[in-house]
Amino acid sequence: MIVGYTSAAALIIMGTQLESLVGLDVEGGNVFVLLYQLVSNLSQWNWVTVGIGLGGIAFMIYPKRWVSGLPYALLMLVLGMWASGVWDASSYGVDVVSSIPQGLPSLVLPSVAQADVMNLIPLALTVALMGYVGSMSICKSQEDPNDKISARPNQELIAVGAANFFGAFFKAFPVSASFSRSAAFRSAGALTQVSAVVSSLFILVALLFLTPYFVSYPLPKALLSAIIIVSVAGLFKYGQMKALFHQSRREFYLLLATFSITLLLGVQEGLLVGVVLSILMVIYNTANPHMTELGSIAGSPLFRNVTRFKDAEVRDDILIFRFDAPLYFANKDYFVERLYAWVKQRQGETLRYVVFDAEAVNSVDSTAIVMLQQVIERFAKQDIQFYMTNAIGPVRDALTNSSLRDYMCERTMFSTVNDAIMYIDSGVNRHAQAALQTNR
Repeated sequence: MIVGYTSAAALIIMGTQLESLVGLDVEGGNVFVLLYQLVSNLSQWNWVTVGIGLGGIAFMIYPKRWVSGLPYALLMLVLGMWASGVWDASSYGVDVVSSIPQGLPSLVLPSVAQADVMNLIPLALTVALMGYVGSMSICKSQEDPNDKISARPNQELIAVGAANFFGAFFKAFPVSASFSRSAAFRSAGALTQVSAVVSSLFILVALLFLTPYFVSYPLPKALLSAIIIVSVAGLFKYGQMKALFHQSRREFYLLLATFSITLLLGVQEGLLVGVVLSILMVIYNTANPHMTELGSIAGSPLFRNVTRFKDAEVRDDILIFRFDAPLYFANKDYFVERLYAWVKQRQGETLRYVVFDAEAVNSVDSTAIVMLQQVIERFAKQDIQFYMTNAIGPVRDALTNSSLRDYMCERTMFSTVNDAIMYIDSGVNRHAQAALQTNR
């Protein structure tokens, strides 16, 4: 979801910067409408602006190949402002930044009536949720394995909340992370939040002392667009998209849906759809988990999936299976359906034992325990013994504190599948104490 969302957002950001890059204002829309409008009005492009923008992009890309570590974005802005002032870029129709309000906003206590508060709460919750999810998506997309500090969701939530709370006393807009600015920070070599503090101090100095210089040396907007385009280009994760296509088609389709919705409808809509689809995928995966019959590998103590290992041996009197998910209300019916289907396939055989390998089950809820009790009782009526192996501590704790406490004994609980097979064949449970021990 994050890859699809950030990749589409990168294209949207680059598309919105094309207006400043070619010196043309259009009505806009999604990125495809924007591109169509720009191409159809090719005759109205300001080619001086185009030259400045392309020169800025080249300045941001090529010098880094020979000398890295220099603040090329800052150098380009300073040189661009100087050149714009000397040659009067605005006289050629170049759109420039020449007027910036001087000083800082004053501290004002917000005046909000109780009726306004009640009306604003739903919208405020929506803005907070979208801002937070968007911020975390940006954080995750910008993370690098070599980073000394990784994003922590709880801290990010507190930080964004604190920024908006104190910003409200200075008439600030609601804030969250920014794709373009975050990408620009990373491309400039920023590693920690100290970079944001330094950036804020420079902005403070500029607002207090440097704003008059913008009148004499205006900044071409095309240079700002060049910085943003180069910075966000790395957010388009084509390599990860291609890898995911070969690795997991289901996840690739989630990526594609998020990418398409974001690109066509907008960032907020794409983010919302991506989050909802991710939650639905989690629910589907846990409600329909991997569940497989196991067979023994000749000459070894291993038990493997019979559909993957053709040499896995299956005994007529024993059904061994594994369930690879938490066992709870959403998938208990799936568990029963698959298990009974395997048992029915052996109605004409001498099935006497069912061995449940619970190694991959990390939790069991109350409805699943009731289901297990019903399964055990039904098998008992059919003269089939039900055994459980490899149950981890939390699962054993849940069984101990339930109606199945009497079921847990050295004749039903085993540490490994091999122990269960040995008990079936010889009546000996070698590791009964380990199989029954709980975390208490």
